[in-house]
Amino acid sequence: AAAGFAAVVLLRVGVGVGRSPGGIRGALHDALLVAGSVALVAGHAIDGALLPGRGWWVGWCLAGGLVLIALGVAPGRLPDPTAPAEPGRTPAAVLLAAPVLAVPPGSAVVGLAAGMLGGLRAAFGGRATGLVALALALWGAARGLALIEPVATASVLSSFCTIGGAVALAVWIWQVAATQLRAKIIVAFLVTVLALVAGLAVVLSARGASDLVAEEEHRLATSARELADRITGTWPNRANVQTLVLRRQKEQIQRLAAGPEAQGSQALREVLGLLQQDALAVVRLADGEVVRSAAEETVPAGFATALQGSALVDELVGGAYEVRGVLQLDEGLVAVGGGRVSSAALQDPPARAAPDARYAVLAASVAGPQWVEAEARRLPFGVGLDLNGSGPSAGIDRFAAVLAGLQGQGGNRQAVTVDGAPLIAGAEPVVDPLTDQSVGRVVVVRAAEALVALQRDQARQLFVLALLGGVIAAGVAGTAAGRLLAPVQRLTAAAAAVGQGRLDTTADVDTPDEVGTLGRTFDGMTQSLAAQSRQLQEAANEQARLRARLEALTASMSDGLIATDDHGRVITFNPAAARLTGSAPDHVEGLALDEALRLADGRRATDTVGGVAAAEVRAARLPVLGAGREPVPTDVTAAPVRDSAGRVVGRVLVLRDVTREAEIERMKTEFLSNVSHELRTPLTPIRGFADVLARRDVASEEVGTYAEHILESTERLERVVARIVDFAALDSGRMRTTTEVVDVSDLVDDVLAGWSRRAPQRQFQRQIAQGLPPLRTDPAMLTRCLDELVDNAVKFSDEDRPVVVAAASDRDGAVRLSVTDRGVGFDPERAPALFSEFYQADASETRHFDGLGLGLALVRRIVDELGGDASVESAPDRGAVFHLVLPRADNARRR
Repeated sequence: AAAGFAAVVLLRVGVGVGRSPGGIRGALHDALLVAGSVALVAGHAIDGALLPGRGWWVGWCLAGGLVLIALGVAPGRLPDPTAPAEPGRTPAAVLLAAPVLAVPPGSAVVGLAAGMLGGLRAAFGGRATGLVALALALWGAARGLALIEPVATASVLSSFCTIGGAVALAVWIWQVAATQLRAKIIVAFLVTVLALVAGLAVVLSARGASDLVAEEEHRLATSARELADRITGTWPNRANVQTLVLRRQKEQIQRLAAGPEAQGSQALREVLGLLQQDALAVVRLADGEVVRSAAEETVPAGFATALQGSALVDELVGGAYEVRGVLQLDEGLVAVGGGRVSSAALQDPPARAAPDARYAVLAASVAGPQWVEAEARRLPFGVGLDLNGSGPSAGIDRFAAVLAGLQGQGGNRQAVTVDGAPLIAGAEPVVDPLTDQSVGRVVVVRAAEALVALQRDQARQLFVLALLGGVIAAGVAGTAAGRLLAPVQRLTAAAAAVGQGRLDTTADVDTPDEVGTLGRTFDGMTQSLAAQSRQLQEAANEQARLRARLEALTASMSDGLIATDDHGRVITFNPAAARLTGSAPDHVEGLALDEALRLADGRRATDTVGGVAAAEVRAARLPVLGAGREPVPTDVTAAPVRDSAGRVVGRVLVLRDVTREAEIERMKTEFLSNVSHELRTPLTPIRGFADVLARRDVASEEVGTYAEHILESTERLERVVARIVDFAALDSGRMRTTTEVVDVSDLVDDVLAGWSRRAPQRQFQRQIAQGLPPLRTDPAMLTRCLDELVDNAVKFSDEDRPVVVAAASDRDGAVRLSVTDRGVGFDPERAPALFSEFYQADASETRHFDGLGLGLALVRRIVDELGGDASVESAPDRGAVFHLVLPRADNARRR
């Protein structure tokens, strides 16, 4: 603990607390702390060496160390342990014992005062140095206990105080070292050194012989156990192995057993000479008789007889392949092993059955008087065998009395007394591995008086080993710290760089140890992370490009696109679908399809085009609620989305706004209806008058009248056909205009003259402004436009109301032609639709006004071709005014 304290001060581990003195004063404090710690270490080292007259040196070294530490303690010079110590953990380095010596009283007083003063000064640092204060106070108290009597009690209390101080200081060192790797290595070094010193102190501070006796008892018991294990385990196993070759030679064993006895026994002796066994025997399995045997002189008499009636032979006769056991004879124990003779080839492990075997081969090793004497010569204590209260022994006086003492006191590891002489004995039962019954005991004995010299010798040896261990630990710790810290620091820096996002960072640690393996693994990991990061980035970029491309495609689609997942929730809603439904994509995504796509007729879209479970393609025209909550005719095509395994994982819908197509369909229907009506209207009088003329005689004056009606209806039919043909020609671009300079007044006069002849009952008025410039236009086309406008005015106004055709100047020098009626008029909001194809205010079959709905559309087409513009002003029941604005001759387009 003192050495660790010095190292912490020198290396400045941790963060200082309080206001630490700097400069020369701070260096002086550090020097005093280190010198005091070294003095404490020296005092305990001298005590541990068991040097003669060491009490004086030990006392003053420890007292001087406490004085120096007390003078050097300053809270600001001690580090603050920022990490708490682990609960319930006490480092091994705290096991220090105070020397139990007769120290000079002066050193005890000085040590007590110095310890208390140092503890008080350290306490000023608060919780950060509280453990240091406690340690110094306890060490000072340990010095002061040398002044009290009795010495034995003082020594015990002093030991506890020293140990307590070491524990407190060791915990403080552990807390400080927990924040730095360098400090942890230093602490590991100190723990190693102090563990050795602690072991030495424990051994040397125990003044009584009880600990050493217990150790010797354990040693003796271990030796007894090893000897017993040799008899019950090693020898039978060796016998099994050494007889294995013999047991594979079935024919030779049978000949040996069946041949002459003298010849068979001689053959066994020759084999016995090659083996490390004391006896060999061949047993006939039919009756369990030992038919041949050979034994050394060390084998007790009656071996074959004891073997023949033993449980070993019974096991073999009963079908066992191999046996191991121990026999008890009068003069010792016999370890036996072997098995049946088999014809099977050698194999490992051997066959476990030999049903055709007739014999068995057994080998034996004897633990008798000769073995006991040999073991007693080999071991530093006496050895004996307990065979029911007696047996052979060597190196043991009055062995029977020792056995009686062991039986009387109980146990197999104890101290016994024989004739007043203390002995230490260890005994281990010999258990037959076949029957699990004890057949004897191995007993080892040593005299207790030999322990005194042994205790001192062991103390010196342990102290030398402790010093050597400390030096070795210091060297190893210094070398390891130098080699370990550099690569670990590189690894730490590389890990920090990786944490900042530089995944291609490498530690470049290539040492052959575990740190090098960690460094190479770390480099491989960073390279793998960098490669994976690049791959992920490339995949993300590619996915982003594909997604952007897909989003661009879906965004540029003129048709709406809706995709749902496997739960029927919308996951894609392109801009066209948003425009069609009037819903924003971010508001729709995540909703059910029926919530995102609402129908005007109240039906659910999934009932028509199928839900997520539908596996077929469906198409339908649905009235989708549009942006203005108006129904939008929409062609919807829905198809399933499948994954690579063919499972349906969603549904995709394509929506096409067919409003234009529906309008065309409507106009086509109305056109056909109007054409049929317009054609029937003139054809009816033609057919009627023609039928009258064909079926009866008609007066000549009536024939003329009929003919006029037929001609009038024919002209009307021609106008209908001409209007259709002209509109088709303009729509297809086949009709070309031919422009020339036209006087507006003359053109208007010609149009009104024609209408006066056509409808003499109507009133037509002409309003031409003075000084109008001429027009460059197609006179036939312009005449056709005015005819259509006048025809429209005549149709939608009463006969008593005039139709006015006017011409006036407009802005930019243009000429405005107007046709005014005082008819039924119409809603101004419907004005833009009047110039559409096939449009009629009343498209029903019962309408009051005839027409195809092409007149005003034809006017718009012609005016566009002439480079002008057409417009209308109207109000219900107030008539209408149609305007044609045409450029004058010098501004007109030439075609």
